Amino acid sequence: MFKQIKNYTKIYNTEIILILIVLLGSFLRIKGLTYQSYWLDEIFSASYSDPANSFGRMYSYITEDNHPPLYQTSLWVFYHLFGYSELTGRAFSAVTGILSIIAIYFLGKELFNKEIGLYVSFFAAINYFFIYYSQETRAYSMLLLFTIISYTYFVKVLKEPSKKNIILYWLSTIILFYTHYFGFFLVATQVFVFLWSIIAFSEKRKSLFKLAVYTTIVFIISLIPTMQSIISNSGVDVWWIKQPAPTFFIEYIFSYFHGKWLTIVFGISALISFVYLSMRSTSEREKTSIIFLLIWIFFAYLLPYIVSVLYAPLLTDRNTIIVLPAILLFASYGIWRIPGWKKFILVSIIVLLSIYSMRIYYTHPVKGQFREVLQSVTQHQIIPSYSAIPYGSKEGINNYQEYTDMLDLDITINTREILKNDQHNLNLPNCFWILDAQGDHITDLKLDDSYQRVYEINLTGANAALYSPKSHIDFCQKKMGVNEN
Repeated sequence: MFKQIKNYTKIYNTEIILILIVLLGSFLRIKGLTYQSYWLDEIFSASYSDPANSFGRMYSYITEDNHPPLYQTSLWVFYHLFGYSELTGRAFSAVTGILSIIAIYFLGKELFNKEIGLYVSFFAAINYFFIYYSQETRAYSMLLLFTIISYTYFVKVLKEPSKKNIILYWLSTIILFYTHYFGFFLVATQVFVFLWSIIAFSEKRKSLFKLAVYTTIVFIISLIPTMQSIISNSGVDVWWIKQPAPTFFIEYIFSYFHGKWLTIVFGISALISFVYLSMRSTSEREKTSIIFLLIWIFFAYLLPYIVSVLYAPLLTDRNTIIVLPAILLFASYGIWRIPGWKKFILVSIIVLLSIYSMRIYYTHPVKGQFREVLQSVTQHQIIPSYSAIPYGSKEGINNYQEYTDMLDLDITINTREILKNDQHNLNLPNCFWILDAQGDHITDLKLDDSYQRVYEINLTGANAALYSPKSHIDFCQKKMGVNEN
């Protein structure tokens, strides 16, 4: 029996290792799934996809948002199937994050070999950035998954343009388009890889050009239903995104690896890959794959940077999650090339530094603690509460109230519009909460000098301030049991 197990293990050792990596990655994505509170953007996602909304109403909300509709629609379905809760929304991202670990193995295998596929899947499983967005109720985990799948079938098509590979490439890429607008930048990097392939492989030039024409037609037709939304959203000024500096990518790379030490280790691995690109002993397949990755990385940064500088800022580190698989693959090749015990030491350092990063993530709040703010306000629920967020009641959605209902808290959060009406009609109560996000909007309300802040709850990007007319400060302080601060 033991001999049979040993033989089975020897035959299927790659599959067994991959299963263990996926189990590790699954544990890290499920662990503490709701430890971090929802922050403002997650509350928006939940509000739009609330199963209490009809499909038509939900779709009308998200088509006015500056993102494609597929993620929010999928989340709406997921809420219907498994219930409207923090856990359900985060679980959807965790599932797509786990699938990304499997998908990136096949991409590594397709570009290089099984061993590099295992390395990159392992590094993806323990990567802080991937774990973070696998535990966020936003589209980034889904964007990551279909980025990897699209590139996998893109590479397959370049090698073997069978009907199966072409159809799966078209399908995965269309899903990518409908998940996040940065999917267009990802496909743009594939265009440059494609152009390089036409130059490098002249024998395939005619068939590749013909395939490019068909692919362009399919993609244009697939985008017709959302073309109007794409055009209207292209002119949206996203006020909170700043103009990027030319060195923005350095800051982003530090974000991917959550600090300088892991960045340095992966940087050393990347340098090794550069060295092997120029060595004669490196196979043509490996050189081709390295060049693919370099084109992917370069243009995934350059193209959105150019748009941000010339048109409208749109670069954030989370949007560039489309480039991190290429960076991990590029570094994994370098690590694979390191001989013997040196490789073991380098991988051990990566594991230790990753564990340290994850320890912080699982034990320290790193998002705005909107849940805790609402729970604190609920303790004083007899005091009226208002939301200061101007876009919090768009199309009738009150995001603070949505999150309150999801948490099953017994409190009413009035909208900013009600606050302004009460303020205009001199009808504000003697004590009232104003709930905000990052303190951006309370000052815009222009409460005159007759009102004073009595008490404040501030938890990393979410806050609630207690206000009162000066003539009622003593009353308000007694009601709260606090001293003025």
